[in-house]
Amino acid sequence: MKTALTALSALILTSAALASEPGGVKTSPEYAGWEFGLTLGQTQIDSNAAGKADIGDTADTFTLYAEYYFANSPWVVNGGLGYLGYDDKAGYSQMVQEQYSGKTYTKNSYKAAWA
Repeated sequence: MKTALTALSALILTSAALASEPGGVKTSPEYAGWEFGLTLGQTQIDSNAAGKADIGDTADTFTLYAEYYFANSPWVVNGGLGYLGYDDKAGYSQMVQEQYSGKTYTKNSYKAAWA
């Protein structure tokens, strides 16, 4: 059974530090533009920590981000989205009741399509 944790980062304004180099070399870009990135991977989780949390010791990762560079400026605007999916060894199910209709049914912990 896979459980997914997703995080959506907030739009952040960051400032790049301008290094003062001899000869008056500019350190900020002379052009404006976008940069996009996508990463896919798998990461290892410490076996002892994973055992205590009842999860598998590997996790699938996915990140997507975008950045915009302003011309002749140290300012950058960036944002991103991340995903971490791992094996949940402590899955559960429980009986729930809808508040207004009174209908009862069983709900299970999250199951990914590939589980």
